[in-house]
Amino acid sequence: MKHRLTFIAIYPFIILISILPFFFLYRLSEFFCFVIYKVLGYRKKIIRKNLDLAFPNKSSEERKKMEWKIYLNFCDVFLEMLKTVSVSQKQIDARLKLENLNVINQFKDKKSVILLCGHFANWEWLIFARKEVQFTNSIAVYTPLTNKYFNDFILKTRSKFNTLLISRYKLYSVLNQYKEDNNAVYTLIGDQLPQLRPNNYWRPFMGTTVPVFRGAERIAKKYDLPVIFAKTQRTKRGHYSISFSLISENPITEKEHKITDTFIDKLEAQIKEDPTQYLWTHDRFKHKRDT
Repeated sequence: MKHRLTFIAIYPFIILISILPFFFLYRLSEFFCFVIYKVLGYRKKIIRKNLDLAFPNKSSEERKKMEWKIYLNFCDVFLEMLKTVSVSQKQIDARLKLENLNVINQFKDKKSVILLCGHFANWEWLIFARKEVQFTNSIAVYTPLTNKYFNDFILKTRSKFNTLLISRYKLYSVLNQYKEDNNAVYTLIGDQLPQLRPNNYWRPFMGTTVPVFRGAERIAKKYDLPVIFAKTQRTKRGHYSISFSLISENPITEKEHKITDTFIDKLEAQIKEDPTQYLWTHDRFKHKRDT
């Protein structure tokens, strides 16, 4: 009952935000940014800890100057996610520029592929990038919400773009279902924080040794799916470019950790180009080794 009442209370605000023109959406984002950064200090300690570890060669003043843009990116992306409730595919296509599509389309009718990305810029809109992508099925992996009503609402909203959202707990059954299809694009986020286990793979990320997520590599090797890095960048407010580069064409022949290492290296390079577009509100170095 509590979850249902929470959904009923918040739902009208989601709809209201979703129908706002983009110009007003970003004015609202600036207001939210001021509140959560200047007034509430939302996760400020975590962000500063992350920046201290990731950019030790920058001065404290340089790191502090990055904070407003980091919070603004966070607010923009959050409101753009809500905007997808009412936005059309035509509007999405007008705001997404796709580059190097041949990297994906070369596998059409030959193999399904894995698109791997990080929490950079608006990673959410990657699953709506259907323009000129020649694969029939678009499948995105997500972690279910504890609130069933919000979870069902998100699934319904995303389905209008012909993207099938699959719980990470059901991914392997779907992979088995589609393994003979050879016409699916699986979108995964590769910079999730893994649970601590004895067999974790530890490696440097932005200069600090941490456990890294290997799920995409395991899937790629098991099903022999090429892995492609999706690099999303904000070109101007509300507009993004997505470029694609090959991580591995034949995963089963790769040495252990090679796919994961290549992804992390590409993500690090992307972050260093513009650190303010990365999602630093997560505790990226919750588990770290002082090596």
